[in-house]
Amino acid sequence: LNLSPLISSRRIDLMREGVDHAIEYTISLHRPKKFWGSREISEVTGVYKFGYRIVTEDYFFSDLSTDSVVERNFLSLARLHQFMVDSINIGLAVIDSLERGKSYFVEIAVTCISLTGLNLADIERADTTGESPIRWLFRGFLDLTDFGREDWKVKSRDFLLSEITPRQ
Repeated sequence: LNLSPLISSRRIDLMREGVDHAIEYTISLHRPKKFWGSREISEVTGVYKFGYRIVTEDYFFSDLSTDSVVERNFLSLARLHQFMVDSINIGLAVIDSLERGKSYFVEIAVTCISLTGLNLADIERADTTGESPIRWLFRGFLDLTDFGREDWKVKSRDFLLSEITPRQ
């Protein structure tokens, strides 16, 4: 998964001001039905967080989808960018479990969220019991306006397994 387009000049400026970013993703594998729609074969969701540490002057990238948070540190923006280009591998389905000769397509939905002091709320959407009325109203404002969020969605063309697996 190439997430490098999410590093824009505006996000770099925000990171250097101490604003971290979160990436929520959903990747799903579908098999088209004969006449209408599709059948979902598998789906993977997750959350990443990336940013800049002002004190140590390094960049970080964390996978928040697992029970133990895995964080990688980078001394330069170029290294973070390169990691986001070619080092994020996400297992979607075991190829041997899929039917040969059938066509499939992949859908990817990505949301990038700027984690400012105002909308820091929660990446994991934790339990909201006991939160203040102001926080609840502000969360409603963020949900309605999508402030600090950018959403992308893409769908691949239909493909056969023989197009992506090596021939034996």
